Amino acid sequence: MYPPRPKVTITHKPSGISAYCDQCRTDRGNHAKAMALLKSRLWAASQIKVDESELIVETFDPDREGNDK
Repeated sequence: MYPPRPKVTITHKPSGISAYCDQCRTDRGNHAKAMALLKSRLWAASQIKVDESELIVETFDPDREGNDK
């Protein structure tokens, strides 16, 4: 029987986003992959916030040319 693989879960406390990895045979490898996954999720979440804020600015900008109101 094979020994169990080490599992790593990393959570970013301010946002609550977490990443989990158990693909590698070593704890260090799982930690590196989980950290890379967490960084990519945090970047994606920040891009969503930026896109939403740009959408709000474009939609409700009263000084924008071409507004009929």
